[in-house]
Amino acid sequence: MNEVQFDKDIPRLNLIINGEKCNEEPINIRNFLMDKFKTDFPIYIMTQTFLSDFYIEKAKTLNSNEFLINGKRYDISLDLFDNTITITKDFDITYIDESDDYQIENCILVVVIDIKTKQVVYSWETEF
Repeated sequence: MNEVQFDKDIPRLNLIINGEKCNEEPINIRNFLMDKFKTDFPIYIMTQTFLSDFYIEKAKTLNSNEFLINGKRYDISLDLFDNTITITKDFDITYIDESDDYQIENCILVVVIDIKTKQVVYSWETEF
């Protein structure tokens, strides 16, 4: 399942490995990750499935007239020296005020994962 989702998601994002943009085919990236880490954990991390709990958690904090909408930036940075993956994904929080005008706030989800220990640290940053 992770492999299928990974193959769908990789073309939709900007993958950076050790500071360099990666344009390899999903299967080549998967094989590289499996050879390097001997686990499919990094493959799972790089899918929307992994991020879904963060979306749900954030959506629960919104008011009934607010909506979390996917933004444009979706970057995944893999640092092979530190064995970390950093995910940076933009969102818009759109809401309707009393006069039916739409307002937009930008927010950024930043997730840092240590591949070896599987420790996950994340934050939501809001931009006005």
